[in-house]
Amino acid sequence: MEAGIREYITNLEQRDQREQGQFTIIDQYTKIADRLATASSNSPTSSTTQTASTAKQPADTAALRTSLQAAQQARAALEAEVASLNLIKAEHTKQAQILERRDKEISTLQVRVKDRNEEIKENRKLVEHVQDEMASLNLQLHMSEQKAEQLTKENKELVDRWMARVGREAEEMNDKSKW
Repeated sequence: MEAGIREYITNLEQRDQREQGQFTIIDQYTKIADRLATASSNSPTSSTTQTASTAKQPADTAALRTSLQAAQQARAALEAEVASLNLIKAEHTKQAQILERRDKEISTLQVRVKDRNEEIKENRKLVEHVQDEMASLNLQLHMSEQKAEQLTKENKELVDRWMARVGREAEEMNDKSKW
């Protein structure tokens, strides 16, 4: 909205500058129009008086015609400039609409990127948690394997001792019975 107001003010300033540049032409045109209005209201309706008064002022008429022609040329140039400015304004409006759509797209994409970054952050935390859990489980497995190995060793030692004892008892029984 603020950009539109700035553009409007800029266009008004440009128009004022153009009119200041054409001030002499506008002033001459106004004077000519005033003279013509005065001449038509002061002159009698008879054609002989009109021709006599126009004959008296041929230099003024030529100057008036030249001024009128310059004013008309200036008006045509200004109309062409207005048409050009209207085209520029229409193009500007289109560009502003495109820019607004792009801004909306950018906002949408920024939200998507933010959401994706948050998802990635959460996934990283989840991966770290899983890795920590795996390390903990691997440590427990290793400790369990060591304990099982130790228990297997102890069991073998106990079985060996027991077998040795049973073997000795059997030999003692054999010795006693003399078998």
